[in-house]
Amino acid sequence: MDLPSFNGHLHIEDFLDWISEVERFFDYMDIQEHKKVKLVAYKLKGGASAWWEQLQLNRTRQGKITIRTWPRMKQLLRSRFLPPDYDQVLFQQYQNCRQGNRLVRDYAAEFYRLSARNDLSETEAQQVARFIGGLKPIIHDRVVLQPVYFLNDAVQLATKVEAQLERSNTRHPFSGKGILPTPDQIPPGRVAPRIDNLPTMASQDCESSKAKTSRFSNAKGAAVNPYAPPPPIKCYRCSQPGHRSNQCPSRQVNLATHGEENTVLQDENDVEDETEVTYEDEGISLVVRKLMYTPKQELNPQRHNIFQTRCTVNQRVCNLIIDGGSSENIVSKAMVDKLQLKTQPHPAPYTI
Repeated sequence: MDLPSFNGHLHIEDFLDWISEVERFFDYMDIQEHKKVKLVAYKLKGGASAWWEQLQLNRTRQGKITIRTWPRMKQLLRSRFLPPDYDQVLFQQYQNCRQGNRLVRDYAAEFYRLSARNDLSETEAQQVARFIGGLKPIIHDRVVLQPVYFLNDAVQLATKVEAQLERSNTRHPFSGKGILPTPDQIPPGRVAPRIDNLPTMASQDCESSKAKTSRFSNAKGAAVNPYAPPPPIKCYRCSQPGHRSNQCPSRQVNLATHGEENTVLQDENDVEDETEVTYEDEGISLVVRKLMYTPKQELNPQRHNIFQTRCTVNQRVCNLIIDGGSSENIVSKAMVDKLQLKTQPHPAPYTI
């Protein structure tokens, strides 16, 4: 059994594991206190060894005593090779610990490790709730159906649920038409169907995609250009362009009788329904706009004829309105009554 070496390039948890392993080695080998520092310094390699030698040399130059105790050396090692917020980093890892796509045993191993690293004063029920909350939703929904009070029981129950789900997925990998039964599912006396006689889902999908493609191509080929000129007029009797079938010269028959004029007969079967094509008008589009010939009159609203201000009457602020017809010094009776103003008879009364 030997003490592990340290080169200064370890992860946070690896460094903490190295410190714990050193202390277990001292306890197991019953190393004396004055030998611990020298033994650990001997196992330092690379950058860690250079840092320790420079630290001891600087203390000697400054007239200080060199480091001789393991607790002081451990404190300096932690302050040098651990980030100042390593405890927050470990707690964030513990807080965000989730199963994800891992197995339950891998998730449980990480959960135990982070729980021991943080050394929180959590109860057993709190750890159980934290562990169940990090499980997959499909496993979490089955584990919470029954009460669990211990972390080990929660791990065992989650492992059983995971194994049950794996068996069900293996038994029914997928569902759909065209699935052949296994040999143990065929009743005695029957013959298993052949694979080439059953349509598969892939072939059905291929046929449906081909049908959709053909329909799309036909629809695309049948599309009519709306800007193309209309076809010329064509007679359906003689198949000659330039006239309609009711105007075809080949359909007229002349009959001559004694004492009567020539009569032109028309075959009833030649009467066809004609379709008259109406084309859109061509030219410049004009828009009719209403013009206002009545001159605009300037409005004189009331807010231009009334002047409103404020005045103080008997230590009260009142609104004072002055309009274009104000020619008398008159106040409202309601104002006199409310402010309790003193009144006196007018020496020369008059009518307003």
